[in-house]
Amino acid sequence: METGELRLVLQRLKDGNASVDEVLERLRHLPFEDIGCATVDHHRALRQGFPEMVYGESKSVEQMERIVASLAGKGNNVLVTRLAKDKALPMLNTFPDARYHADARCLTLERKPVEVRGKGMILVVSAGTSDIPVAAEAAVT
Repeated sequence: METGELRLVLQRLKDGNASVDEVLERLRHLPFEDIGCATVDHHRALRQGFPEMVYGESKSVEQMERIVASLAGKGNNVLVTRLAKDKALPMLNTFPDARYHADARCLTLERKPVEVRGKGMILVVSAGTSDIPVAAEAAVT
């Protein structure tokens, strides 16, 4: 949950368009949700300005599916890093609106438009082809 979304939830309560129980249910998983295989941080966007990311290299497909479902279910955009193609394919079956970035070894799932903040450009520069995966991951991130 991000600051703007939290403001909307609280404003709905203030205006009488939501009950206390509805708001409590919406806030129930703040800041953390234990999903058995991981503790998902739904409050990170409020604290850090971006939602939790998933490091995919050491996780099973099933673990990642549960984590991604938890994050996406709360309306968060999702970034899974260090995701091998053999793990990405079943993830794309589970989340058909996700996108796999093969060079970057990343999977993204966009639930809301990415807010553009700041000014200027960021360049990602690499020295050669062996740096492509790291440079592509930096660009996607």
